[in-house]
Amino acid sequence: GLGDVYKRQFSNLIKKHNSYAMWLVFGIILFWVYTQGVYFLAEKHIAIDDFNAVRIAQNLVGVLSIIFVTFENIMLTKTVAIFNGKDFKKLDSFVKTVLKKNLVAFIFIVLIIALVTSFIYKIYYQNDAFYSGKIIYLLYFFIYQFIFGLSRIFVVALKAMNQTKYVFYNHFITCIVTIIISLYLLPKVNNGHTLALLMLTSIIVFSVGIFLSYKKVSFKK
Repeated sequence: GLGDVYKRQFSNLIKKHNSYAMWLVFGIILFWVYTQGVYFLAEKHIAIDDFNAVRIAQNLVGVLSIIFVTFENIMLTKTVAIFNGKDFKKLDSFVKTVLKKNLVAFIFIVLIIALVTSFIYKIYYQNDAFYSGKIIYLLYFFIYQFIFGLSRIFVVALKAMNQTKYVFYNHFITCIVTIIISLYLLPKVNNGHTLALLMLTSIIVFSVGIFLSYKKVSFKK
């Protein structure tokens, strides 16, 4: 009867949303592991002041994450409307347009935040020779955030296509790669540069993977 039809439609809708959300939830957990959990490995090998200098740099530059995540949320609504469940060519064209239009804007935003943050850092630590000498750590995380911002475009595209499993896959791969490199490098090269470069490497691995996943899905369709 009509009731059974509604029940089936509702059941299918729940399954679809569960599948969509499940991959994202597990992906967020893995993201935490390779961006925050790795510090538990690092603190055993890196001097406390050097360790803290990396954390301070990451936190200062973290304001860019808020900007790029906000951009992701705004773009997702537009991307879903354009894709409409089927138009892969139109979506691909939209992604390329967004990338071209926002590349310069992303660079400008990162540079402005970099100037302001570096100025604040220098003023705050001007009487501390150790921490003022670690301002280079900011550079690692500015590059990190720029790449993170670009990756949001392809993450959104995969979400719009309901292909969130690929987001999870890339978080998983990145998590494994980051842990393996951390376990190998940190005992041998135990300084803040190694830790900051590990973080940078992780976002590069994820971003390359998410771009290739997007191209794979859009090409198949």
